[in-house]
Amino acid sequence: MNSATNEYLKFGAEDRKSIYSKYITYSMLISSLILLSAAVYPIIKDLLRNNDQEQIKVEAPRVINYSQLSAPPPIDLEKPEPETFIAPPKAKQVKFIQPVAKKDEDVIEEEYIPAMNELQNVQISTIQSEGIDSIIVDQVLTIEEPVNEEIFSFVEVMPSFEGGDQELLRYLGDNLKYPKIAIDVNAERTVYLQFVVEADGNIAEVTVLRSVFEHLDQEAIRVIKAMPKWLPGRQNGKSVRVLYTIPIKFDIQ
Repeated sequence: MNSATNEYLKFGAEDRKSIYSKYITYSMLISSLILLSAAVYPIIKDLLRNNDQEQIKVEAPRVINYSQLSAPPPIDLEKPEPETFIAPPKAKQVKFIQPVAKKDEDVIEEEYIPAMNELQNVQISTIQSEGIDSIIVDQVLTIEEPVNEEIFSFVEVMPSFEGGDQELLRYLGDNLKYPKIAIDVNAERTVYLQFVVEADGNIAEVTVLRSVFEHLDQEAIRVIKAMPKWLPGRQNGKSVRVLYTIPIKFDIQ
C-alpha cells in the first residue's frame, strides 16, 4: 500500500512540474506580445495620421458666369496702310580725275617740307636773304631757371666739408698761422665766424660773429675764404644756400 502510494505521488509531482513549466513559457510569450504591441501602436498610429493629412484635396469645380465677362474689342476690318520705304542717304563720292600728260617745263615742282628729325641738327643762318624782312639771330638764347637767393639756416641735408669734420679740423690745423702780435700779447681766444655755403659749394659772405682780437679775426677770415668747395646743402632735392657757423680756436703751443 505504501509503495503504490509513493509511486502515484511520484508521477503526479512530475506531471505538475511539466505543466507548470509550460504555463510559465506561455505567460512570458503573451507578456512579450503585449509589450511589443504597446510599443508599436503609437508608431502605426502616427503613420496612419500622416497618410490621412497627405491625401490630395480636390477643389470644387469653378463656375464661370459668362454674363459678367466684358465684350471683346471690335475687329478693325480696314486694310492697314503699307509702310513707306525711306531710302538711305547717298554716300559721298570722290570724282576720279583723269591724269593729263604735260611737258616737263609745264610741271610745277612742289616745295619739299623736311621732317622734324631732319631739323634737329640744323643751325640758324646769320646771313640775311635779299627781299626777306627777318630778324638775324647771332646765337641761340637759353633760358635759365631763376636762382633761389633764399638763405636757409636748417635744411634736410646740411652742407659739409669734403671728407667730413675730421678733414675740416685737419685743414684748419694745417693752414692756420698764429699772428706774432697775438703771441706777444698771449692772446688765446676762440673766434666765431659765419659764412654762406652757396648752392655750388663756394664759400661767401664771411663775417665775424664775435670779435676777440683783430689779428686773430683776420687770420680766421683768411683761412675760411681759402677753403675748397663744400658739399652744398639740399632742400626738396635741390641745392640751396645755407648759413653756417664755425668756431676757430687759437692756442699757443
